[in-house]
Amino acid sequence: MIWIMANLALMSYFINAYGGYGDDGRFCEPFGDIYLAGTTDGYGAGKSDLMLVKTDSLGRFWWARTYGTTLTDELKCMEEVMFGFLAVGYTASVPFPNDPYDMLILKISTGGAPVWAKAIGGNGLDVATGAICLGNYLVSGYFEDNDHGYYPVLVCLDRDSGDILWAKGYSGPGGEAFLASSYLTYGGYALTGITGSAGKSIAIVAKTDADGNLLWAKSYEFGEATRPRYMDGSSGGWLTVIGEVYGADGDTSLFGFQLDQDGNVLSSRIIESDRNLHMGSVCSPQYILTGLYRDDFMIARLDMGMNPLWAKVFSYEGNQYPGGIYCPSSSKILAAGVTKTPDRGLDFFLAYLGPEGALEGCTEEIQLSVRDDTPTVADLPLIQEDIFPTVTDLQIYTMDVFFDPVEMCPTGVDEKAPDSPMSLSYSKGILHLGLGRGGFVSVSVYDPTGRLIQRVFTGEMEKGEHEFNIILATRGVFLITVRAPEGTKTLRIIR
Repeated sequence: MIWIMANLALMSYFINAYGGYGDDGRFCEPFGDIYLAGTTDGYGAGKSDLMLVKTDSLGRFWWARTYGTTLTDELKCMEEVMFGFLAVGYTASVPFPNDPYDMLILKISTGGAPVWAKAIGGNGLDVATGAICLGNYLVSGYFEDNDHGYYPVLVCLDRDSGDILWAKGYSGPGGEAFLASSYLTYGGYALTGITGSAGKSIAIVAKTDADGNLLWAKSYEFGEATRPRYMDGSSGGWLTVIGEVYGADGDTSLFGFQLDQDGNVLSSRIIESDRNLHMGSVCSPQYILTGLYRDDFMIARLDMGMNPLWAKVFSYEGNQYPGGIYCPSSSKILAAGVTKTPDRGLDFFLAYLGPEGALEGCTEEIQLSVRDDTPTVADLPLIQEDIFPTVTDLQIYTMDVFFDPVEMCPTGVDEKAPDSPMSLSYSKGILHLGLGRGGFVSVSVYDPTGRLIQRVFTGEMEKGEHEFNIILATRGVFLITVRAPEGTKTLRIIR
């Protein structure tokens, strides 16, 4: 999954890939103004690290930074909070015996600096899968121990310090987990996930009050295995759940159902195609979702009754994997995912698409069908208890890296030409920069691996000629990158 947040006021349509020659995108979502978040194996301090990528409104690269310990760190969800972001997932950084992973909770400032980081868990596989950030932070996920196996958890954290305010576990009959969560407009929280009590994955929904006290929990069985991936309780007096349903013959389709405040089914649909469908994420209240149509990236919109309104696919060399989506309106859509090519491995990608997911010459329409299929509903006996997980403050290491975006689809956008082209040259320690247009400019020096060596200048600059002293302590090959209103230029120098 890939997170996106963005201000789309001045954007032009594009589809770009961001990454190096390693696996830089096992999970990716878009958010902010514009930010991409995901997991990378190609950079960082450990086996895998979290990564945050910042671009401008045309998809041009501004900066990227990794966050992690010296071991394995994986991102599952990122939420925008006041003055920053909250990233949740799991980490292998706490070396307890027989303790493979703990919840990872990392707060990052808007400028990209770590604020605090916590590992939360016990002696099993403990994973954070979602977060609700209204006031203090409510983190959902699951723990594992010898007494309960897998069981869902909610952990409430102080937003300033990361200290635990309360934590509750909900043990059940067959290995349950919370996978998605939502606040409710009428108070409390709704959570969806899975239970294995019937020997297969079955969707569950639970409702709690604002303090995490369980009000009810139910299972919803379609006859085949299901995996919910989205929960929304903020759109009115009902709950919406969307996910995947797996057929006995290996076919995969999507399901969507809506519940009243007591968990009773109001409507239910199975969404199918001539190819297997997999789901990435959904933005509400428009119900625009990302997914996978065989090996192609899919974006589709559903109406309030879970009926498809339109669907588009985008193909590129190699495979694409669905990630997150951000859509302030039905005519402004930012979608993200992961693309895999033989020569580059895994990269993040970001697509800014027009109305109904269109990007001329890059997307094509597909047909989705729908049928009614009401799940069998049963009460789920979850036992609530207060839990007291171990909390460890984490040392987070960061690394600044540089990417040259790869245009995945020629858009033919005719940007306003500057009065004169940007010029860039270097001689005897002096960088000469000529700007044809004034605006926000950054000048940075990187080594050939993409590691930031020096941030020379960041700020507003008038058009015209400018000079900078470049002071390098060691000899070698370096890349000087300038990002300006008329584009990005990189100059290779040898000292």
